[in-house]
Amino acid sequence: MADGPHSLKSSGENNEPLKTFIKKSWDCIVPALYNIEPLLDHLIANNLLQVNDRSEILAEKTPQQKARKLLEIVYCQLDERSTSVFIDCLKKCQHQYPRLKEWLMEGPDIHRGPSGEMNRCLH
Repeated sequence: MADGPHSLKSSGENNEPLKTFIKKSWDCIVPALYNIEPLLDHLIANNLLQVNDRSEILAEKTPQQKARKLLEIVYCQLDERSTSVFIDCLKKCQHQYPRLKEWLMEGPDIHRGPSGEMNRCLH
C-alpha cells in the first residue's frame, strides 16, 4: 500500500490535471474525509467503486487510512473523466466535509505557491 502521494505513479500527470490536483492536495483531503461512508455510497452509485473496493477501504483502521486508501484507488485506477466524477461526488457530499468546501469551490485552478504547494489548507 502506498504511504502517500509521492509513492504513487500515474502514466501522464501532465495530461491528467485533475489527478495531479488530487495528488498535490493529498495532505488537505486526507484529514477532511473523516466520515468516508457517505462518499463511498455516492461513488458506488456512480459506478466509480465496486462493493469490494468499499470493503477494502472500510477495512482500514483509522479514518486517515481509509481516506488514503480511497485516494490511492482514485489516483491509480480511475481515468481523468472518472476523477472528475469523483470530484463531483465530493461536491454532492460537501456538507459532510466542511473542511473541503473552499477546496471544492476553487478546483484545480487553486493558487499555488512557487513550490507547487497549496497556499492554504483548510483546517
